[in-house]
Amino acid sequence: MKSNELKILLVDDEAPIRELNSIILKRTYPGCTVEELKDGKTFSKYEGGAHLYIVDNRMFFMDGCDALDLLRAKQDNTPAVLVTATLADLENKVLPKKTEVLSKPYRTEAFLKTVTEILEKNYGNIEGGQSI
Repeated sequence: MKSNELKILLVDDEAPIRELNSIILKRTYPGCTVEELKDGKTFSKYEGGAHLYIVDNRMFFMDGCDALDLLRAKQDNTPAVLVTATLADLENKVLPKKTEVLSKPYRTEAFLKTVTEILEKNYGNIEGGQSI
């Protein structure tokens, strides 16, 4: 897959986090499309065909894990990164299939390493992507 064919969905209720991650992804995967949503309820109804979801867990209206569960129930198996500052929020939950957890705060390198590993595992090498 070429980086300009890649579509990534960022879901976070904090605009500065979405904007920063969008910039990082666009620099790492030139030409990729980065779509943004700001809450879990909207995300739970997503039908946009992304290659990867990057989802904050604690959000307004519905948390990221619950929203992913609803999408998985509709046979959406898009790989996902669930981002959380509080791992205790996930203790009593079963992570949805094809979901990795990234703990906040994280460094850019850790963010990109997680994203790259998931993309390569599911789609092979991303042509045109920058090295971490």
